[in-house]
Amino acid sequence: MGSGRIALATCAIIPDLIPSERQLIPLLASRGITAIPVVWSDNSVDWKMFDLIVIRSIWDYHLRYPAFLRWLDLLEHSGIRVLNPVPTLRTNSHKSYLDDLRHGGVTVIRTVYFSSDERPDLARMMAANQWRQAVIKPCVAASAHLTFVLPEHIAEAQAALASGMYHNGGMLQPFVDQVQDPGEWSLVFFNGTYSHAVLKTAASGEFRVQHEYGGHVRASDPPASIIDQAADVMAALPAPLLYARIDGVEHDGLLILMEAELIEPDLFLLTQSLREVFADAIAAHLSGQS
Repeated sequence: MGSGRIALATCAIIPDLIPSERQLIPLLASRGITAIPVVWSDNSVDWKMFDLIVIRSIWDYHLRYPAFLRWLDLLEHSGIRVLNPVPTLRTNSHKSYLDDLRHGGVTVIRTVYFSSDERPDLARMMAANQWRQAVIKPCVAASAHLTFVLPEHIAEAQAALASGMYHNGGMLQPFVDQVQDPGEWSLVFFNGTYSHAVLKTAASGEFRVQHEYGGHVRASDPPASIIDQAADVMAALPAPLLYARIDGVEHDGLLILMEAELIEPDLFLLTQSLREVFADAIAAHLSGQS
């Protein structure tokens, strides 16, 4: 059984955490752990007062990226214990990590990157890759921020590029039909062990699976082969990881990785038993069992 005082890092727009994760507080208390929601960008916080910082719903970090990187530096230089670890957070915050995984043998959705000072002709780039449809997104982003499907929204995307809105570079990927049908898998791992999964589907006429765009989430059991392949992705990621969410689509039995979410993913703690599992995973770190 763990004990100690931990911060559940969140953001100013949801200072008390999302409801499912707010319910972690009494569960952790029953394990001897005092858990306090703390806004990551609050400069008045003394982070040294905590035995552990668990990164959770810091869902605005991409909008305040330089400040976020400075905060990570502060935590690292102060020797404060953070999960997931600061080097992992730093690397995972820029989506070029997908290319690193690809070089490591992981099957990743094909991606073309461009730097912040480039202004590519998107129609020409799509033609060069023989993509009928594509998706453009920033390399530092969350919740489909500045994400456009092409060619339907190519004028908006080119305008965003022209105005320099992709501050940290961008990426172009083929449109993946499976996101609409049958959907995108999110497989959740705690302390390296598979826990549960959901299947996310986009609303009719949409390509974004997030709730705010009408996306639908349902608990579902992936085929064993998909779980095994997600575990292979986990093996390619740095350890230790308190949590990870492996997002991908299935094509002819192959899991194609879309994202390895290691910073602030919704862990889809849809039931009390899943919240108990996450509380146990946190307690294991505090007791030195993980």
